[in-house]
Amino acid sequence: MEVLSYLESTAVATWVRESLSLWAFPTMIALHAIGMSVLVGLNVAICLLLLSPKPRAPMVSVQTFFRFIWLALAINVVSGTLLLMANATELLVLPVFYVKILFVIFSVIVLLKLQQGVVAEVNGADADLSQKRLRILSVMCLATWMVALVAGRLTAYPTLLLGH
Repeated sequence: MEVLSYLESTAVATWVRESLSLWAFPTMIALHAIGMSVLVGLNVAICLLLLSPKPRAPMVSVQTFFRFIWLALAINVVSGTLLLMANATELLVLPVFYVKILFVIFSVIVLLKLQQGVVAEVNGADADLSQKRLRILSVMCLATWMVALVAGRLTAYPTLLLGH
């Protein structure tokens, strides 16, 4: 618990948690929500496109969306870390927080594989194998992000989760 208390006592964590500035907690939570919307929203759009019987957009155009996905992930890592530091003693005792982090990691791994599959498709790899692989990865991506999102939302209700 000392490490968690130390994290919360740092100047940055105190500023995020206690400052009346709009640049503190309101901006961090807004960036986290917007980043998650872009990250998961583009993931869902790509996955649904890849799951459709005939993709309506060429894979080259799908490939360009990954830049925005990675930027949104970077925004979420920074804002999420600052929000975590501000509330470490509350969040890091919740098992659901670890479920969230685990499924975010799973989602990113699947996303990397999905991007590799799209790149392979653009480069003309074995189309049948690639399409089947992309469909499986799309379903996995949708499922892992869904669990991560639900677990993330549940972290906002510690009293409900801890039975207090």
